[in-house]
Amino acid sequence: MQDGSPIEVTVLIVVIAQEGNFNQAAERLEIIPTSLTRRVASLERDIGVKLFVRSTRSVVLTAASSLFVQESSLSLSHAERAWDLGRFQVEVDSGPYRVGYSPYTYSAVLPLLYGASPVLHPSGDEPSGVVVETAKSLELVEPVLRGRLQAVLCVGPITDSGLWVQLVGQEGFTACISRDHRFCAEK
Repeated sequence: MQDGSPIEVTVLIVVIAQEGNFNQAAERLEIIPTSLTRRVASLERDIGVKLFVRSTRSVVLTAASSLFVQESSLSLSHAERAWDLGRFQVEVDSGPYRVGYSPYTYSAVLPLLYGASPVLHPSGDEPSGVVVETAKSLELVEPVLRGRLQAVLCVGPITDSGLWVQLVGQEGFTACISRDHRFCAEK
């Protein structure tokens, strides 16, 4: 396909698969639907494989494109994660530190978190540069991996290979930090 890099072509195919419709995919990609259709037809000719079975209402992946989309989606997710980590590196180094916790976190720990937070601490003590957020444990993993949260306290088991996970109590609560974070280099 002459008119797109492998990454651009990958994005086109993954977006079409996610949207399930050429018109919606074209809108999301901010290109003309006929241009998208032509690019996919050209790609299919170039590689000699049909990627989509099209109807007037939907798009169905072929076996070949299903495998391609599964692997490509993982690659694109990792690329987005890398981009986010790069963008948020300044926040990691200069603060405020963003800490998340599960609503199921042991309640005795919460005053320690909120006591360090000038935003949430009612006494108005000196700012410490900590912002506290809450979400379900599994919803906290991706923000840590992308650098939007520097650390989280959550209920395990958390088993993502991109995280340093440490049990911090008998109740099964764990602290998670991205393996790339400067704190892990000190361990």
